[in-house]
Amino acid sequence: MTEDEFAAYQSLAEDVEDHRWAFGTGFTDPLEGVDASVPDGVDAAALAAYCLMLGDDALIYSHRLQQWMTRLPELEEETALANIALDLLGQARMLLARAGQAEGAARAESEKARLLADATSDPTLKLRIAVTQATIDTLWGKAPAAVSALQSAEKDALKSGDVALSLRVRVALGEAQHQAGKIAEARTTLAGAARDAKAKGFGLIARNAESAAANLTSKN
Repeated sequence: MTEDEFAAYQSLAEDVEDHRWAFGTGFTDPLEGVDASVPDGVDAAALAAYCLMLGDDALIYSHRLQQWMTRLPELEEETALANIALDLLGQARMLLARAGQAEGAARAESEKARLLADATSDPTLKLRIAVTQATIDTLWGKAPAAVSALQSAEKDALKSGDVALSLRVRVALGEAQHQAGKIAEARTTLAGAARDAKAKGFGLIARNAESAAANLTSKN
């Protein structure tokens, strides 16, 4: 064993203030020292959903590596795999904790939006807030309620004459229908929104609708 290799092994047993030689161990607060505030311009609900997806991936990877660890031919390989699994477990803890905090911020913002909608007499603002609330509900697993709200919002948007808002409502409705397991309805909604958006010159909305349509999958 070389001097560098011996130093690496010895460092694992050293008594130091920071015991996190593997990221997944030696700490109780996974967000300690991390700025957990939601940056301006970032959708807290979307951030929570994204962190949840990443955290879930890291957790599953960690579990799989733990299952494979004892099947490796060499002790050094087992140790290396165990350390990687610990790192992934630490990442999962941090990401899932971040998702929880971001979701709490999203719920607070959602409540503020609801109160604002109740207080305003501007029908367009009420409609925009309703669409935002429905989108958040979709991310929180309340897709059936979101579908109902967006179907009502679509009718109000058509009455208002705001073409762009009407198209955005239809895209949000298609995404909510997808999450609710209504794949055929979602496909029809998104295809119509993409077609009409292109015809009326709303290229970005058309691309968003096409992207959502491309991601349609059957719900289990």
